[in-house]
Amino acid sequence: MDNIIQKSIINLFKRRNAPFHSEDQFKFLLAWQIALDNKDAKVLIEVPETINQKNVRIDIMVKINNQFIPIELKYKTKAFEYIDPDTGKSFSLKDQAATDIACYDFLRDIQKIESLMVSKEWKSKIQKGYAIMLTNVAAFWSGPRKGAFYGAFSLVKSKKAHDEYEWARGVADGTKRGREMPIVFNNDYDLSQDSWNTEHTLWRSKKGGSIQFKYIFVEVNK
Repeated sequence: MDNIIQKSIINLFKRRNAPFHSEDQFKFLLAWQIALDNKDAKVLIEVPETINQKNVRIDIMVKINNQFIPIELKYKTKAFEYIDPDTGKSFSLKDQAATDIACYDFLRDIQKIESLMVSKEWKSKIQKGYAIMLTNVAAFWSGPRKGAFYGAFSLVKSKKAHDEYEWARGVADGTKRGREMPIVFNNDYDLSQDSWNTEHTLWRSKKGGSIQFKYIFVEVNK
């Protein structure tokens, strides 16, 4: 069962060789690829769960060999035009700003998987899960500028178990609305610029150039 998810990601990127229209398309096609690569797997998307008395959804849940693998996805883009390889149509990706919020949300995805894994219902059924972000926004893999309000949420700096990661003083209330709680992990996570992968993610634009996408693949264990 080791690395079957990452293998499916690589297979999907190789087969498609182009960006995705949306996070939903990325989610659907990755679920389809996992099922294609693993004939014994049962793959579900948007699985409703309750964690710490809150209703949430798990992007992808894979069942294989009587074990479950939860997967959370993020897909963040800057403006980019490309030709869809399946339809031949032109698509334009939009700028998605708010890198600070996206970093917080990605770390919260890791936290969500950790919480699911230790819940009464799932603790004997889940041994590992994955949080994945795919993006062409360099700010994610280069890291926040010095003094940024969201420096604690950097995706190129390691995170330690039981430390609290929170917004710096002075951040606007609107920025952290719905994201006021510090992020606290049960495990250590070794994040760095080297954590960002580029295999099969240099994709061509509509005008003939290309742009580098990168993805980070975080394994979440008990």
